[in-house]
Amino acid sequence: MSAPDAAPRELLEWCRTGGVVWTGIEAGFVPEGWRGVLATQDIPAGTCVLRVPRHLLMSVESARRDAELCTALRQHRAALTSDQVLAVHLLCEASKGAASFWQPYLRSLPPRYTTAMCLTADEAAALQAPHAVMAAAAAAAAAAEHHTGALPLLRALGLAAKWRGRGAWLWAASTLSSRTMYLPSDSAGALAPFGDLHNYRPPPPPYIPTSPQLLAAAGALAAGPDAIAGQAAARAAAGEPPPPPAAASPGVRDAEAHSAAAAVARGEECVAGDGHLDESADEYCITARAAYAAGDQVFLCYGRHTNLGLLEHYGFVLASNPHDTAPLAPQLLPAAVQRQLAANGGGSSNGGMERAAEAAAYLHASGAPSWELLRALRMGCATSAERKTRAHLALADQPISASSERAAFVVLRKACGAALAALPTSIEQDEEQLAALQAAAPGLPAAEQQPEAQQQQQQQLQQEQLGSAGQQDAARDGLAQAQDGAAEQRHQTWDPRWRRCAEHRAGDSRHL
Repeated sequence: MSAPDAAPRELLEWCRTGGVVWTGIEAGFVPEGWRGVLATQDIPAGTCVLRVPRHLLMSVESARRDAELCTALRQHRAALTSDQVLAVHLLCEASKGAASFWQPYLRSLPPRYTTAMCLTADEAAALQAPHAVMAAAAAAAAAAEHHTGALPLLRALGLAAKWRGRGAWLWAASTLSSRTMYLPSDSAGALAPFGDLHNYRPPPPPYIPTSPQLLAAAGALAAGPDAIAGQAAARAAAGEPPPPPAAASPGVRDAEAHSAAAAVARGEECVAGDGHLDESADEYCITARAAYAAGDQVFLCYGRHTNLGLLEHYGFVLASNPHDTAPLAPQLLPAAVQRQLAANGGGSSNGGMERAAEAAAYLHASGAPSWELLRALRMGCATSAERKTRAHLALADQPISASSERAAFVVLRKACGAALAALPTSIEQDEEQLAALQAAAPGLPAAEQQPEAQQQQQQQLQQEQLGSAGQQDAARDGLAQAQDGAAEQRHQTWDPRWRRCAEHRAGDSRHL
């Protein structure tokens, strides 16, 4: 199959006719994300690979060009956010069918999403981690609130019940959450045909505690105090001087923060690509920020996100995400460490100190604690005498003493173990389930072999997702209102990879 079949020919022809220009790229099937954008030639860094004319963008600006929508907005007294206005605009155009200017693009959109707002109760519960379950519930509640606020406008526009129901709203809101491009003038952004075929690549990893002290501490924890004493005796017998004490310094974190700033200055913070609106040319431009060889997938980078953030807003997770984190409940840590966390956070009230402690207590995907958590562990596990004379070492992101360092990692491992024990399943069970699901449906969707059939199936699924076409006449307002408020069952495909939640990986003592 030729790569262009990855995007409907109708969409590509509409884009060409509308003035979209793509240079050195084409739509294609990729191992990650099913559809993506591939380089057809070597692309130097800094090359503008896609230009989408402004009049093809779906945005609040294009919504204002719809006279009927503008009239309804003026008559609608309740204030709506830009996201709500754009969602209403999207539903209006989708309801027009072939009469919509954007029909070729709208027909190419996914029929369903796996963003957090779309998860069923069982799917949200499968996230297991308390903060993830709460995030999914909050996303669903926010979507319901936005839908309720926009319902009077949807009714005023005379949209059929299937286009103003909960399922339709979740589809529209998820489309915007997962596919819009950044606009400096409007927080809702814009849908850019062809541009949203690009897949995501995260920016470079954050600067986290990976200094030799952490490795030494992990080794000391595994070896125990007897091994440490034996090493000291062997050093003395050989006539070697003891290792010098750690001196006060600006701190590993400060040095690495300086390196991070330098990386940003060199343009290394984004190694994929980004987009911007060229006001002078009235085009939305996507620029490759890295060099690509012919055949490479061309990515976009839209910032640092944890896997939970990616799931919440975009509906996917990464098997290996350098920006993933695992919150660690401060209540699992000793009181002395909790006090240090709260003090480091700078909260002034009891509630503020608790929130500061919660924000600081997390682990990175590698298993390394955050700098704030590491400092609190070192200070909280030190003796009072050590805190009086050697606290400056912890403030410089260095160990206070060998004994307190061992104690800190014992505390951390115990807290991680408690967090993992509270989850319904283990990582081994999750991986077994994932392997079974992958074995049942290996490879990419069968639609890769039959793109036209996939497109037809997708359009049929989209109609089913938005509601039955046989809704009764909207004039029967009482029934229509009941239909508006009825919960519509979502049948999206659940990605069990998220069940490999960050706590499993970051909390495993093998990473420490």
